[in-house]
Amino acid sequence: MKITDIRIRRVESEGPMKGFVSVVFDDSFAVHDIKIIAARERTFVVMPSVKNSFGISKDLAHPVTREFRAYVEKVILNAYYACVEEDAQSDDETQAEETAESEENAE
Repeated sequence: MKITDIRIRRVESEGPMKGFVSVVFDDSFAVHDIKIIAARERTFVVMPSVKNSFGISKDLAHPVTREFRAYVEKVILNAYYACVEEDAQSDDETQAEETAESEENAE
């Protein structure tokens, strides 16, 4: 089973939550609300869950094997880091354009 589509929704906050992810497996099965968390000097993936009446979280969906969990986490984190880098490059380009406009207006 392979991830055939991935969507990242970044969260702009100072907290540990960095984003939510939706993935599609083999163009046939979607899993939404996978979380990207940055805590304790590491970024990791948390599967979608719900709290039961005792306040205990239970995964709604999750990889069964270590190998598949590692694959899912690797693909999600690679897509997340690419998104972060793309946003940083976009911010750099915007700042460069604003600086150029400011310099033109100053003349």
